[in-house]
Amino acid sequence: MLKKIIHLCSAALLVSSIGATSLSANETIAELYTKKSELAGKTVTVKGTVIKISRAIMKKDWITISDGTSAEDKNSIIFTATKTAESLSVGDKVTATGVLELDLDLGFPGYKYPVIVQSSKFME
Repeated sequence: MLKKIIHLCSAALLVSSIGATSLSANETIAELYTKKSELAGKTVTVKGTVIKISRAIMKKDWITISDGTSAEDKNSIIFTATKTAESLSVGDKVTATGVLELDLDLGFPGYKYPVIVQSSKFME
């Protein structure tokens, strides 16, 4: 019971830290791609496994998450964060929350993202 209360308190803190009024329902990675137009600019939450971390690129950590679903030949998605992903490691099971953006082009070769989640927060 205490563990459940701690989890609920952590979720409430996460919601307040990202400025949302309520925690959105969990989306799958497949849903992020199939409903991307509908979800663009909205806060999304995904439960999955960290499969790659690239640290301190353009002052952000880039965390790739997979949840076992796929759409549009994609089975993972990148979440970017500043200083909130320092404790994460590859293989960690997380709940990641951030704002879904479409067609992000950072102006460098290889830095074009049709779907990406920015300003992310993570709970293990």
